[in-house]
Parts: sequence; C-alpha cells; structure tokens
Amino acid sequence: MVWIALADRRSARFSKIGLGAQAGRAATAALPDAAPMLRGSIVAEGQVSTGDRPAHLLAGKGPRFQLSLQVLPSGAGVLVLAIGGVLRHVIVPLEGVRPGDTVRLTYSWDCALGWGRLAAETPMSDLQAMARVPQPQPVTLEQLHQCICGPTSAERDSHLNFVALSCGIEPLGPMPCLTAHVPVETAFGPRPASAIRRGDLLRCLSGGLVPVLQVLRRTVPARGLWRPVQLRSPYLGLQQDVFVSPSQRLVVGGSEVEYLFGREHVALVAQDLLGGSVALRAEGGQSVPYFGFVLPEAQAVIVAGVPMQSVNIGRIRRKPPALRASLLAGLNRAHLPEHAPSPYPLLNAFEATTLAAQRAA
Repeated sequence: MVWIALADRRSARFSKIGLGAQAGRAATAALPDAAPMLRGSIVAEGQVSTGDRPAHLLAGKGPRFQLSLQVLPSGAGVLVLAIGGVLRHVIVPLEGVRPGDTVRLTYSWDCALGWGRLAAETPMSDLQAMARVPQPQPVTLEQLHQCICGPTSAERDSHLNFVALSCGIEPLGPMPCLTAHVPVETAFGPRPASAIRRGDLLRCLSGGLVPVLQVLRRTVPARGLWRPVQLRSPYLGLQQDVFVSPSQRLVVGGSEVEYLFGREHVALVAQDLLGGSVALRAEGGQSVPYFGFVLPEAQAVIVAGVPMQSVNIGRIRRKPPALRASLLAGLNRAHLPEHAPSPYPLLNAFEATTLAAQRAA
C-alpha cells in the first residue's frame, strides 16, 4: 500500500509513482492519467462542525463525475460518488461523537471484486463504523488528481486536516504508534522498535518480560492525528527524545499521581501534552512508518525509560468484519489474544497538561 497523493490546507502533492520514501513502489506508476484506478483508498480527516453544516473534507466535480466526502454535525460520514449517471450515496453513522471531535473517513474500493467500503473512525478512541458501497464505479487518476489537489489551499474546508490517496486497501482499527528508532526495553537491553521481532521478550511496567505475539507496521501520511509528536527528555522520566503517534498512551505514576487522582498509575495521550515544554509537533516528511506490538495482555512496556501501552486489540477476534478490515487480517483468530480495557484511568486533556506541568516544574 503506497500513498500517491496528499493534501492539506497549505499544500498538495500528487505522484502516481508514490510519494517520499515510497516513490517508485506504487501499483499505479505505469498507468496513463486517463486510466481508471481500479483499487485504492481515500482517507480524509477533519473536525466535526460545531454548527449545523457538514464539514466538506473532499469535493470533486467534472463532466458526468462527482466525488465527495463529508462529516455531518452528528459525526456520520457521507460518501457521494456519481460517474456516468450511476450514483452511490452512502452514510455511515458514528455514535458518541461530539462537535469539535476529529473523525477520519476511509473510502476503499476494489472494482474487480465489485466491492467498496466507507468507514468512519475517531482516531483518539475506539469508535468505528463501516458501511458497504455496492458496485463502486472506477475513478480515473486524472479525476482523483483534480479532486485531491485541484483546489487552492484558500478554498479548502477549514475543518480539513488532510486528505490522502493510497493505491491499496487501507486497514482500520488498532494501529501501531511507535516510530522506527524509539528504543524499546527487551530482555537483552534496548532495541529500536523497527528491530523488534515476533517472539522477542519485552520489559513491562511490573519489571517482568512478556513475549511479542505479533509485530504491526503501517506507513501513513505524516499529517493530522498521524503527524508524530516529539516527547522531550528528561520530562516524564524520558531518557532521550522520542517520536510517537499522537494517540500513543503513556503510563505515569508517582506521588503526584496518587495525590491528584488517587491511583498508583494513570494514562495520558501524547497529543494532550502538546502546547507545553514536554511535547512538540514533529516537522518534515510526507509519511511515517509506525510500529507496534501485540502482547498476550495489553501491557505497558518500557520505552526510553517510560512505560507506554502496547497495542490493545480488545476482542477483535470475535468480530469477523472488524478483524478482516484490520492489520490483523489473515491471521488465525484462534491464535489472537483477547485484551481487557486498560487498567490505567485515562486523563483528559486538562488533567494531562496539569500533571505534565507539575512534573516539569
């Protein structure tokens, strides 16, 4: 799966051979511009409107052609696809979404199989919904180029974080959150996340060792809630600066935690640490590979001296549609663990910044 287009409110790029480090690897590299793209995914991320109008994340129009992705004020995702007089109008409801929340829509299609899917997710939580798109019509590379990169930055919807085009079927659900060079503590000392393999033993918060059942890897656009966060040492006990996904959860303990929250340990999200001295948004790059580990239990492992939660897949093995759509697709579900919810209470943004500020003082 290679990304071939990426746009936000400031810039837009399209290359049918692939973008950045993925250049030359795209399945669309040899196709003429007028050729239909028979398989692919469009991912659009943005905020739910605080008013009564939908957020327009993608809008393209031409002769006998229309393609749009919207997020309604209710949080529902909407796809409108009209080609040659054939109209597809699909709505996927997403419960529990509030105005201002970030929603990510993914429209994937495989015309050879007559299959399409519209999915809506909230990147900072486990909310997810999917709807089938029957017999999707193929869109040409030229049309997709116009849809994603045609408008100027001034014309893009203010709710948009980014929109990107992949030449593969992009997965949904549990995602890895560690960048390649983040040091993860193993039985033989720290190793980069990209060097961890199935069967390796990782050091967890309790001090014990746990085996890696599966290694997850995914390359995504370095935009929106996929743009890495730089966590700075020595804050929170970090031994060095590390780059993680905004949705990576850190586990924090100590006397302040017990005094403020009455718990031995609590969890906070990297995204909520931005705006102070503890965390910065990473600069540069069009895409970023993330790595993560499925363990027998969803435990906190030691990363650069700080406990960080491993990938929690919940009970996905009991949900065949969600499993087939995920990075775990193709694995024997009988061999997958079932993860309970995290035992560490998750702080809200205000609580996380307050705790971080006290630790930084």
